[in-house]
Amino acid sequence: MKPRLLDLCCGQGGAARGYADAGFEVVGWDIDPQPRYPYEFHQGDALEVLRDRAYVETFDAIHKSWPCQGFKKGTLWRDSPDLITPGRELALTYDMPWVIENVMEAPLDR
Repeated sequence: MKPRLLDLCCGQGGAARGYADAGFEVVGWDIDPQPRYPYEFHQGDALEVLRDRAYVETFDAIHKSWPCQGFKKGTLWRDSPDLITPGRELALTYDMPWVIENVMEAPLDR
């Protein structure tokens, strides 16, 4: 049985491809429709998904690609919500590996 990866804010599946190639069964979630996502896809709010312990605990690992436009220097789009902070706090409550992929300017511990 393949390990399962929860891919939040998955976009079109760029990160998912690497996980699938590494042997994971990947399930993606994004607030926007992603008709080109190549694996199982669900549309919904990633923070709400993380709050569903029973669902999240059916996975072996979590990958999160929170929106970064509000943190990236040089971008004109500064009204993007900070999902990194609440998403990281929720991830810390799980006893499984997780990754937050984002830009250097994002408020993450190094």
